[in-house]
Amino acid sequence: MIEQWGGFAGLAALTVALFVWLRADMHALRADVNGRIDGLGAELNGRIDELRGEMNRRIDGLGAELNGRIDELRAELNGRIDGLGAELNGRIDGLRGEMNGRIDGLRGEMNGRMDRIESGQGKLRERLAALEAGQNALRDRLDRIDTEQGQLRGSATRLHGRLDGLPKAIGEAVAEATAPRRDAA
Repeated sequence: MIEQWGGFAGLAALTVALFVWLRADMHALRADVNGRIDGLGAELNGRIDELRGEMNRRIDGLGAELNGRIDELRAELNGRIDGLGAELNGRIDGLRGEMNGRIDGLRGEMNGRMDRIESGQGKLRERLAALEAGQNALRDRLDRIDTEQGQLRGSATRLHGRLDGLPKAIGEAVAEATAPRRDAA
């Protein structure tokens, strides 16, 4: 059967050709894997930037909305208090006690609203801190991806080095197998 391939030399040449083809295929595969890894890293960075921008836009929008609403509430409550004060000045002294009670009630309502607003601001700060923690976690994941990417490239380089030496080792083994033996003489 070996004679069909031209003896050991033909079989050796066929084997060497096969490993040369495999080596070229590994080079192409390594380039493809490196390209995909780089593409995934760039895509991940782009998505993180998009998410960061979206979070910042939302946070800015919430802050502006909250500040606007606070100003509206203050203006509304101050307007009510001022109106009640003007009305109280025009009423008789007997009604002043009743009106002062109403004003105190409105001030308590305003303080309650302000407390709720300040509580909302505290919650917003907590959410901002959680978002920053999420960003830090994403950065940590990116660092791990970079580390694993370097390890994968190192493994591919070592494999490439082993494949480079394989045709020579096969050629030497074939030469040794096909060389005339000293024992045969």
